[in-house]
Amino acid sequence: MITHLSNVSVFGKCLKIGISKQEFVGFATPFQLPDGSPSFVDFQGSTNFRFSKNPDLDESSRMSPPSKRVYFFDPRNDLTEEDVELFLTENGAPKPVRIFFELETETRVNIEFGTIAMALQTIALCNNFPFSMPEIQGQFFVKFWFAE
Repeated sequence: MITHLSNVSVFGKCLKIGISKQEFVGFATPFQLPDGSPSFVDFQGSTNFRFSKNPDLDESSRMSPPSKRVYFFDPRNDLTEEDVELFLTENGAPKPVRIFFELETETRVNIEFGTIAMALQTIALCNNFPFSMPEIQGQFFVKFWFAE
């Protein structure tokens, strides 16, 4: 991840990411931030922890370098390109160049941007956000990945 995200541009700034000189964060328990959320959460013991010591599980968690294209899985069947574009613009993301659905092998929405920086900005602004549509009950959370 450090290799892929260090020195990329997002919001007009260059990200600098490096290995910490500390083995761990010095706080044993999280403290409360002004918005009421915890200062950190330890996901290391979670079944959803992306990187484990199990090589079989790690194979499915390979990392992709940033690209101009991002995607998310499992959109609603009645989702349209206009719905996706509205979701992005309402959350402050740049306007995509192209949106297309892959329905043959797996249900996946591909979103292409003009630059890698625009794709990074979209992930920063919209990843893990609820996608709600007034005409449909319920919502789902968008989880973006970079397309290779």
